[in-house]
Parts: sequence; C-alpha cells; structure tokens
Amino acid sequence: MSEKRYAVTIYAAAPGTPLRGDLGPGETDTSKMDRSVPGHVFYKTSDGFDKESHGFGPAIHGNINGPGKHLDDDVDQYVDPFYARTMEISKEQYDKLNEFGHDPAAYGFDMTYKDMRNNCVDFTWAALNHAGMQRTERSLGEREPKGVDGKLNYLPSHAPNDIRTIRDPVPGSELNREQTHERPSVEWWQIPLTEAERPPAEQDDPFDRLVASATAGNDDAFDEVGNDYLQTYEGQDFLQAGLEHIQQQALAEQALTQQQQPQQQEAPSMAMSMSM
Repeated sequence: MSEKRYAVTIYAAAPGTPLRGDLGPGETDTSKMDRSVPGHVFYKTSDGFDKESHGFGPAIHGNINGPGKHLDDDVDQYVDPFYARTMEISKEQYDKLNEFGHDPAAYGFDMTYKDMRNNCVDFTWAALNHAGMQRTERSLGEREPKGVDGKLNYLPSHAPNDIRTIRDPVPGSELNREQTHERPSVEWWQIPLTEAERPPAEQDDPFDRLVASATAGNDDAFDEVGNDYLQTYEGQDFLQAGLEHIQQQALAEQALTQQQQPQQQEAPSMAMSMSM
C-alpha cells in the first residue's frame, strides 16, 4: 500500500454556477439545474484515498441572516467552480482542516450566517488559519512576505485574489496546481456579486496604475497602488524575480571581492622585494 499524501483544494464558485441539488452527483445536464445566486467558497481534504468536503451556508436555504450550518456535499453540488487551488499539506494540517470542518463552533467560529459579514468565505479562511495556512501580505521595501490572518475580499467571486497568496506548505510538490473554468453567465441583478462589475476595458490594471502614478510623481499613490499590485499573483512573481536578481547580484559582487583580495595582498610584497 502506497504512503498517504495529504492535500487540500480550495474552491471558488462564481454566481451562476450550476447546482445539482437532488439530481445526484452523476448528473451532467446543467439545463436541469438551479444556479447559485451569490456563489460559494469551500474546501476539500484528501489523503489520497478518503475525501471530505467542508463548507458553510444558511441552515434555511435563502435565509442569509440567521442560523448557519456545516455543509459536507459542496464538491458534489457545484459544477465546475471557476477557480480551484490544490496544495499538498502535512498530516497535521490535514487533521486540523477536518476537525475545524466537523465542529467550527468548537474553535470559535460564529455559526450565525450574516450575509457578507460572516459567510462561506469567512468559514474557509477560519479553517485555513486554524491549520496555519494564511494569506500572504507583501509591501514595497519588504524582502520577506508575512502570513496574515483573515481575508481582504468578502465575495466568493473575489476569493482567488487571496487564495493565490497562500504560500505552498510543500513547495515544488506535483500536487500543487490551479484549475480554472469559464465563468458562468449571470442575470443582470447578479453583476454586483461578480468580479466583472465593469466591462474589462474599463477595469483598472494594477500595473498600469503603478506606471501612471510613477509618471505623475505621486509618491503616496505609488505606494498604495504598488502594495495592491504586490497582492496579485503577477505582482508576487514580479517581486520574487526582483529579489532573486538582487541576490544573484550580491553573490557576484561577493565573488569579485574575494578575487581581488589576493591581488591586493600580493602588491606590497612585490614592492618590498624590489626595494631590497
């Protein structure tokens, strides 16, 4: 029997995602399905053999201010969530994610569902934080990222912005991966719940804003936009590449200094021999 390896997959389902409901996990015809109104965030744990799904929602369907409950079938219910990130984790993290999922209240989570104030996004981040998995915050001028509890975004469609900042517990694992699907179509009244509140052409690109603030010489705006940019996946890659370049440059300068030192030590001895 092969050795167990542990993983967690965090899912973000956008508004409009098909829901199987009572149709069963084998149903594939989405035309028969209801659609999620606000979207959903949940997670799945796996030891390579057994899988558990953990989520949080209203105890009474549609009641977004009232008692909440643990959901254990989200993986079967939501069809092709638009974003999923899988990470290999330790046995300890696996156990902590499951223990939190089974009894969130025992670990301080408020089981009252409160629209955007306490919902599935809060639940998932509380579980991740319980397992020591935090979002990563980077700031201009800081070389090392730092883990931070909680979240920045409150809507399921915005969740990937934070999920992407989690540092891999097992860097380089082939289990680490991202999966995306096309966002489902939504009704006009669901648009405020999605990431695409404006046409793509009108959305501000963080890097373009960074360049614009630098060109204008606005230091405060540059710092604000720069910190926003570094929270993105692209910004983290950019920062990492820059730090690696600085490190390589420092090593090259150190090697050059070491090469020059013997030459500087030989020069006085040659002068002494010529004077004798």
